[in-house]
Amino acid sequence: MAQISIPGEHRSITEPAEMAEFLAPYGIWYEKWDVAGRVDVDASNEQILSAYAPEIERLKERGGFVTADVVNVNADTPNLDAMLAKFSQEHTHSEDEVRFTIAGRGVFHVHPENGPVFAVT
Repeated sequence: MAQISIPGEHRSITEPAEMAEFLAPYGIWYEKWDVAGRVDVDASNEQILSAYAPEIERLKERGGFVTADVVNVNADTPNLDAMLAKFSQEHTHSEDEVRFTIAGRGVFHVHPENGPVFAVT
């Protein structure tokens, strides 16, 4: 289950509609997709893109995105520690990015110019 944690306010948000409302002022879209059973755990990148093509195409149209790719990270990923270390430092993005998780978990910390630091998990 997704959650937004706002440490400076000692607050968490878990309801999808409330999460979307909280994120919107920061230009972040939040959607909850039905992912159960759409791909096998060992699905290829192409199978994942195909299974989620309707959602991906809708987001590409909405955001003006041109490409989509898959980042499949697990405990057996080569050079995993080096990859994770790259993301442990605060950094910015010059372009918008879309992220979705089909299995497992991810943590995305956000430090907006006009709001509190928060984490989306």
